[in-house]
Amino acid sequence: MPFLESAFADRVTTTGTSDVRDLAVDDTARRRCEEACGGALECLAECTGVSLDVYLSNSLPASLLMGHTTSMRQGEVQNDRLQISAAIALDIGAGRVVIGDVIDLSGQPARRVFVASFETRTLTIYDPGAGAIEARILTGRGPSAVAVDSTNALAYVTHFTDSYIGVVDLDKRHATFGTIIRALGEPTPPRGD
Repeated sequence: MPFLESAFADRVTTTGTSDVRDLAVDDTARRRCEEACGGALECLAECTGVSLDVYLSNSLPASLLMGHTTSMRQGEVQNDRLQISAAIALDIGAGRVVIGDVIDLSGQPARRVFVASFETRTLTIYDPGAGAIEARILTGRGPSAVAVDSTNALAYVTHFTDSYIGVVDLDKRHATFGTIIRALGEPTPPRGD
């Protein structure tokens, strides 16, 4: 049964200069634990200690920061503490970060992290299992938000500057994987004064 309780604040520290723009949390492991509990309260309490994978887009320097939570207790309150463990360079303007699935070559869903970089017009697909960037997709001007439809292996990228949505193929079995295959709406440049 979900409930709320007081928690304590914890500072997130990164290396060097930091300008975190967005954060995404992958709670897949914790949800699997909870599903296996079948509602047993003691088991569910143990699941609160299962780590969450956390991804932060950092604008300065342009990077994807990766880490996980560790469960800690302060007095009677249990809280998750974020531990940053790695970083990988991204294109300038890293902003929105989301988690979703691609379809791998065997037809199975595979977890990925997606980061939109506004200034450089790119969508980066990061494979956390391999610890490497899988694809860099050139988008339209000003990619500002991303939504992943894991069921249909598509990503929707909003283009702030030209006011349309690009649809990206996320099925690795297709020759069009990692490319914009359709535009929803007519790209419209901003009006001049």
